[in-house]
Amino acid sequence: MTLPSREADSNFQFPATVSFVKPRREGADVARSYDNDEQHRIIAEDVEDYLVPIYKTEAMFVLPILSPTYPTRIWAKIESDAFKERFGQSAVIPIKLSTVQEGFFNDYMRYGYLALDMPGDIEAQLRHKPDTLGRRMLDERAQSANEAVAAEA
Repeated sequence: MTLPSREADSNFQFPATVSFVKPRREGADVARSYDNDEQHRIIAEDVEDYLVPIYKTEAMFVLPILSPTYPTRIWAKIESDAFKERFGQSAVIPIKLSTVQEGFFNDYMRYGYLALDMPGDIEAQLRHKPDTLGRRMLDERAQSANEAVAAEA
């Protein structure tokens, strides 16, 4: 799901994009849900060709929602392969569900992430997440603007 914005940073088409998987339903692998604002661009296109650039370079931030089934789904693999190199660029903000087993090889743990306590009151936990993410985006934009001014001087 992408979050388009008329005010997105000039270097990015989207301020953020979300990578997640939906639970399996009736034996089908329903791993993607498309934002209605982007659906008209996706229909009749190769979905992988359309999404990979968003995760690689077109979104300022990538927000993977790490659930127990996330590493088992093909779309999550495609998306995570596209954004994994952006971890060192302060561009990936994982949202980890408490039901995810932490292990020695969980690379995302090297970076700051948001956590959701499952099966806690998700609505209450989510109330402050947009504020936290919004402040992070504003900080990033301010830093980019300062760097642009310094480069011009």
